[in-house]
Amino acid sequence: MKRQISQAGQTIVVTARRAPRWFWYIVAGIAIILIIYYYGKRKGKADPIEIELPGGTSDIPTGWNPNPLIEDLHDVLDSTTFSPTAWNKREETFTELLNLATDSMFVFINNEYNKRYQGEMTRSLKEQIRREGMLGFWAGLKDKLIERMDKLNIV
Repeated sequence: MKRQISQAGQTIVVTARRAPRWFWYIVAGIAIILIIYYYGKRKGKADPIEIELPGGTSDIPTGWNPNPLIEDLHDVLDSTTFSPTAWNKREETFTELLNLATDSMFVFINNEYNKRYQGEMTRSLKEQIRREGMLGFWAGLKDKLIERMDKLNIV
C-alpha cells in the first residue's frame, strides 16, 4: 500500500507493509487459547461445601487461632519441593491436623481451608490430601486423616 503525502512542495512516498498471514493466525490462536483459559478458570470455581460443626462452637476453645495451621496446610499442599525440610514440614502439619483436640476444630479447619483455597484449586482439602503423594511411613498418616474425614462426613 503506497500513499503519497505532499508537504511544502515535496512529495513523500510512504509504503506500509501488511502483516503476513501467518502472523494473524498466531494472533487468532493466542486469542482462542486465552478465551478458553479464562472460561475454564471461571467455570472451575466451586462454592465450598460447609460441614456443620459436630459439637457446635462450644467445642472450640476460646482464643484458639486456626490461621497458622490453615496457612501451613496451604503451603504444604501447594508446594512441589522435595527437600527433607519440606517433607518434615508436611509430616508436622498433617500430624498437627490429625491431633486436633475436638472434631469441631477439625471440621472448622476443613471449612475455613475450603473457603479460602478451594476456589483457586478447585479441590477440597480432603481431595488434596487424598491426592498427596506421600510415600513410606507417611502413608499411614494420610490414611488416618482420610479416615477421620470420612468419619466426620467431610467431602
